[in-house]
Amino acid sequence: MRFRWVLALALTALAGRVVDHLPAGLIPRWECGLVLLSWAILGVSGLGSIPGLLISGIIVGCVESLTTAYWDPRARSITVYMIFIIILWLKPKGLFGKK
Repeated sequence: MRFRWVLALALTALAGRVVDHLPAGLIPRWECGLVLLSWAILGVSGLGSIPGLLISGIIVGCVESLTTAYWDPRARSITVYMIFIIILWLKPKGLFGKK
């Protein structure tokens, strides 16, 4: 259990360090989008599953990329949240949540 917390803290610190080195810096309006996207990924995966979290991150990234490439780039967030709502509606514990 302690290893999971240490891993989560290390990955969070790494993500903060990567975001800090972006060319424009951290835009205040951008933080809200990152937090909501993180919650969507966590909700899709289900609580307590690190491999599920990685897989759901890949799923959400692919959905964003496909939406941007084949549809309207402004609709990428909407499609991610729609998938989030549909998955939680069909499977309330997420795709990889514990029973």
